[in-house]
Amino acid sequence: METETFQDFQDFQSLALPEALKENVAHLGFQAPTPIQAQTIPRILSGRDLIGQSQTGSGKTAAYLVPVIAQLNAALPVVQAIVLTPTRELCVQVAEVANDLVANTGLRVMAIFGGFSLDIQCAALRQGVQLVLGTPGRVKDLMMRGRLDLSGVRHFILDEADEMLDMGFLNDITYIANRTPKVRQNLLFSATMAPPVKQLINDYMNHPEHIEIQQVTRTADTLSHLFVRAQGHDKDRVLRSLLSEFRPDAALIFSNKKHAVPRIARALRGGAMPVEYLHGGLEQEDRMRIMRQFRDGRIQVLVCTDVAARGLDVLSVGLVVNYDIPPDPDIYVHRVGRTGRIGEKGTAVSLVANHEMALLHRIESHARIRMQPYAPAGEPASSKSSSDSKNSRRKRGHDRHSGRRR
Repeated sequence: METETFQDFQDFQSLALPEALKENVAHLGFQAPTPIQAQTIPRILSGRDLIGQSQTGSGKTAAYLVPVIAQLNAALPVVQAIVLTPTRELCVQVAEVANDLVANTGLRVMAIFGGFSLDIQCAALRQGVQLVLGTPGRVKDLMMRGRLDLSGVRHFILDEADEMLDMGFLNDITYIANRTPKVRQNLLFSATMAPPVKQLINDYMNHPEHIEIQQVTRTADTLSHLFVRAQGHDKDRVLRSLLSEFRPDAALIFSNKKHAVPRIARALRGGAMPVEYLHGGLEQEDRMRIMRQFRDGRIQVLVCTDVAARGLDVLSVGLVVNYDIPPDPDIYVHRVGRTGRIGEKGTAVSLVANHEMALLHRIESHARIRMQPYAPAGEPASSKSSSDSKNSRRKRGHDRHSGRRR
């Protein structure tokens, strides 16, 4: 098969897009494309199947929404494109971007996910929708009820495919894909190419082009990694000092424990910054309201768990704090990927208890970073780097075994 060549574009206004879409792109502040956008958008516009890999915060959502929306026909009141996402939160995030992009185009967008009125979603579908975004379980449910017809789909998009497979959605994805036309454009975005993802590609994609944005490190080069030694509830005091010192427009505070999230938020309230918390135990309407307020800037500090924050996409988070060190280094990379995005400077601070130092070193090795010690104003200084602390601990262990017993 002859290989088609594509030239990366330098400015969104140079693309062959409908005028209304161009205006919406400009209104959203898209000017020069990110690397993933520059390489994928021309290829998607050509109708090719495509696999996209890039780091968190790279502009992936617009990389597929802009070219797909450009190919939709507002005169046809049928679903022409479907985007599957692993979580309700990501679905809502993508839908908000999509709604901004279709303004004044005559196109209609519908987000479909659990925890929201089925009747309202069905009523919206009856009015005619060209672009559907949804979680696999709810999409399959509506299809089985005869409420969602995908026979007119020409674009089938899987966003965060590896996450969907990790969450056990393979059967749902298979059910949905098998009930869309065989002749369609397939787009798959995934952080990893694990064997299940590769199998999905083999089963459903037609000679896809694989675009991978190489990265020197696992985290953005514009991100500063700091750590503060703090024990137990001393972390509350240190956290207040950090927020007072950095004064970020937006900050995310991560805890490993759902039950600790409300307590941490209460400890921060009364300061200069509006604070809220987010965890999986909240009602869906409350979660959506809080996420919307955080994106709009009405909430500056959001205390959350990893599950609750999945899919939360805020471009200008200046500070990420790990109240607890995550047990998995990949979780650290995912957390701090929400700051230092697309060339912007960001700061990640980890509050580290003595028993968490081993986890910190695992993260450094995995992410190929070196965390620097930091002391907020009024806090005792930590003069040693994380590696110095590691060596010092080894030396103390040696002295303890070789010294006299008292």
